[in-house]
Amino acid sequence: MASNIAVAWLLEKDWKRWQELDDQMPDYPRWLAKIESAIKQAEQAGATPVKVEVDPNTFVAWCNANGKTVGRESRAHYAAQILMNKLTAH
Repeated sequence: MASNIAVAWLLEKDWKRWQELDDQMPDYPRWLAKIESAIKQAEQAGATPVKVEVDPNTFVAWCNANGKTVGRESRAHYAAQILMNKLTAH
């Protein structure tokens, strides 16, 4: 059975805000190419990537509430938590 993995999916319309929040963010086309490659690799490994749309302002509020720094690792953790909540909701 393939396991679901959360992919923090960032929208192009929010890109300026993402770059304000995280100085490690590349331009959108570069990020998109990297994330699509990672999705392909996960699929080839037998996982089921699930895109979890991440709103920058909601994410920042979550980081503040949970004592997390705004960055890639926290985005991955946030997306995983959102996916888990969706999968376990009744």
